[in-house]
Amino acid sequence: MSLAQKLAEDLKKDGYDARLTRDQDISLSPASRTAMASAAGAVALVSLHINASYNDQARGLRVFVPAPGPVDEPSAPLWEQSSRL
Repeated sequence: MSLAQKLAEDLKKDGYDARLTRDQDISLSPASRTAMASAAGAVALVSLHINASYNDQARGLRVFVPAPGPVDEPSAPLWEQSSRL
């Protein structure tokens, strides 16, 4: 949560209308997050995840960007939700 709060704070300082879908460590479904972003008129939805590894040499980050259509059948519902933004 602290990373998301800091990012939102920095974006606001730069003049962006940054909003968080939650202000405490609770779980929200992707559909709920998408609905909140749509209701706010968002042009982008950023989802932050802190990953862990048993490999202490692991470094870096991962970025997921939706493809122009479903990549596989399990991703179809998530694609449909995110494409409504």
